[in-house]
Amino acid sequence: MDNGQQHPLRSAGHRSAGRLFLVILFLLLTAGLWIPSGWLDRPGLQIGFTQLVLVLLPVLLYGAVHRPDRKTLFPLGRLSLRDGVAVILGCVFLLPVGSFFNGLVYWGMNALWGDVPLPQLPIGPEHGTLAFFLVLAALLPGITEELLARGILLRTFRPLGTRSALWISALLFALLHLHPVNFFGPLFLGLFFGWAVLRTGTLLAAMLGHSVYNGLVIGLNFSGLPAAPAAPDLPVRAVHLLEALPGAVLFSLALWWLLRRWNRTGAPPLEPPLEALRTTGRLFWREPALRAAAALYLALCLLIVIL
Repeated sequence: MDNGQQHPLRSAGHRSAGRLFLVILFLLLTAGLWIPSGWLDRPGLQIGFTQLVLVLLPVLLYGAVHRPDRKTLFPLGRLSLRDGVAVILGCVFLLPVGSFFNGLVYWGMNALWGDVPLPQLPIGPEHGTLAFFLVLAALLPGITEELLARGILLRTFRPLGTRSALWISALLFALLHLHPVNFFGPLFLGLFFGWAVLRTGTLLAAMLGHSVYNGLVIGLNFSGLPAAPAAPDLPVRAVHLLEALPGAVLFSLALWWLLRRWNRTGAPPLEPPLEALRTTGRLFWREPALRAAAALYLALCLLIVIL
């Protein structure tokens, strides 16, 4: 643990943050019940309602209840130009890496269970302009989801250990994307965004990175190139994955180089990986809300495979 101190795994803060995550996960899983029926064929309204009502509203209510902790939960200090450029470069390097691993999962699921339905992104020229979706599906989620993941979750679990908080918040962020094919991309992004916030001390680093990454995916959708992490045209054959492997390795090395240079100053101390792994496992085991969230996600994965 940080500073060599022991911290209880079960605390009021952990319970409330876990319950908040479970509520938002449940709302997203049952979004069709909450979105007005007339909006279901209008992607812009769907995305806006999901982000503003199903994600941001619970986060704001949580912040209102925990008023004395708001500055700690939502640090919005200045982001330097150097750090901003590092965040953007990291997102560029992570895009092919996340796409490769998402494609690997998709290929494996298809090999084991046949054709697996993919999450469809209702984003493209037929649904609206590029500028419209950059605001609605890049900038807006970059704010709302980061207030939850790198704001409330990362800061609440930080007393358990810096590495533990990084892993827990990134894992929950991945679960929030509601599909096993789109698990590893958000997981890697969650780790990177969490590290960027801890490294810079401001939530703006994660908001910038999240918005840039989503903007890259949206731009690829508009361009028609088969590189979006959750696109229906992900490679499903082994030969395609082998062709994509060198690029994934190259960009992984570029990301490693970037992090090494970036971590020379201001890097927070980390507890040993095994200790963080034990802490993460114990937290999920002891917190009923997190157990329930994991169970919901596994049930969703099972339904995707069966149906």
